[in-house]
Amino acid sequence: MSAGPGAPADTPLPARNILAGIEMVGIDIDGTLLDASHHVRPEVAAAFAAARAARLLLVLASARSPTALASVLADLGHSGPAICFSGAWTGEIGAAGPLGTTAELTLPLATAGAIATAATAAGIVPSWHTAGTWAVTAMGPTVEREMAVTH
Repeated sequence: MSAGPGAPADTPLPARNILAGIEMVGIDIDGTLLDASHHVRPEVAAAFAAARAARLLLVLASARSPTALASVLADLGHSGPAICFSGAWTGEIGAAGPLGTTAELTLPLATAGAIATAATAAGIVPSWHTAGTWAVTAMGPTVEREMAVTH
């Protein structure tokens, strides 16, 4: 590709800083930052480190709990802001777990109970999460797989 009209065909495009003007990057965890086996690949860790070195604010986002996200942060050698429970919890997380909560949205117990009852009636195993605990109504292959990945 040439640099513009009138330039020779082999003239390279001018270099540009693709990070110019970017201050924060939100990054999904499962299927984005982690590979199919739920590990951080070395090239992803290197890119993450480069973004951190460029002084970008890196915000991890996940449906996982803050405690479950801590192992990913440990693999990256990172601590910082995160969005967990698909947006129901925001705060700071380090390699050992949550460092502080910025905001938390919880359901009233009656609402959560109604959802769990409907899920169970539909053949779905409901589960409850808090920043430090995870409770399920029954074990099964899906729950066991999730436990292996996040705990």
